[in-house]
Amino acid sequence: MYKISVPIMLNNLDRGDRNEVLKMLHSLGAERVFLALDAYDLVIKKREKTFADLKRHTAFFKSEGFEVGAWTLTFVV
Repeated sequence: MYKISVPIMLNNLDRGDRNEVLKMLHSLGAERVFLALDAYDLVIKKREKTFADLKRHTAFFKSEGFEVGAWTLTFVV
């Protein structure tokens, strides 16, 4: 009926241990993760790295059985 969805800051995944995050997600009973981008980068090289990280972490969480979405800014101030 309901699914537990957890937002995770994308840039935090490279700072810590993804397997620890995975354990926490399983302990919560989460079925879906949203990988949150902290900002839209106007520098092309940085933006390319962000999207490469998003692709890599998406594949990881999908391989662990999670639905994966991206959480992005909807407007820029």
